[in-house]
Amino acid sequence: NLEQKQISDLSPSDSAQYVDENREKLASIKERTLNLGLDLQGGMYVMLEVGTPQLILELAGENKDEALEEVVTNARATALANDTDFIDEMAAEFQSQGEGARLSRYFRNDAAEITRRSTNEEIVTFLKAQRTEALDRAIEIIRTRVDRFGVTEPSIVKQGTDRIVVELPGVDDKDRVRNLLKGTARLEFRLAANANDFSSFINQVYDYFDLKAAGDEGDSLDTIQPNALLEVLIPSQGNPYVLGYAEEQDTAEVNALLNDQEI
Repeated sequence: NLEQKQISDLSPSDSAQYVDENREKLASIKERTLNLGLDLQGGMYVMLEVGTPQLILELAGENKDEALEEVVTNARATALANDTDFIDEMAAEFQSQGEGARLSRYFRNDAAEITRRSTNEEIVTFLKAQRTEALDRAIEIIRTRVDRFGVTEPSIVKQGTDRIVVELPGVDDKDRVRNLLKGTARLEFRLAANANDFSSFINQVYDYFDLKAAGDEGDSLDTIQPNALLEVLIPSQGNPYVLGYAEEQDTAEVNALLNDQEI
């Protein structure tokens, strides 16, 4: 457009100064251009929101209890009613329980130096950083998924602290795109276990089925049953976060075995 041509005619230093002094004007032009693109070509406008309450509970992990869940529920309602930051509301709700109420009871992270001695303010900063990282990761996943559609000039941008706005000009298969984007947040807010801990867990799972096979009533040394899990699952080699691989027709059996309440 004319504005872009004028900027391109400027020297690099003048161009940088012009952009810096006219950010709002340029943003408005870009927004109108994007909207025009959607109007003329058809397409989709989607707003996704980070499930911050869910993220907070997952960060708490095994430390989560009913008291924290109640705080999260109340903070979510307050944040929605007042259009305020959920994490700030959660901290305020938690501190209203008394001067000795400490978020460090629930949140620990050695890499971020979050310990039982951390203050509520330090943990709030940590939680907001985790939310930002989750948002950034979600954007990258969305960008990768959108690229599969070959959309021309898609727009994927942050809005505020917990939202992503996606504009896809020319998209026809809206249901497919909607389903593809819907799973993004849930995919990203799963926390990975420590590799050594997970490896130990995998070994315990296989050992459990070894013992179960060996202990089947009526078995003799000659008729001992094989490991039921190994019958339908090929153990992973090299990836500490993968239990194993199964043929499509065996997945139901694998899921049934892993849903054993003893595991």
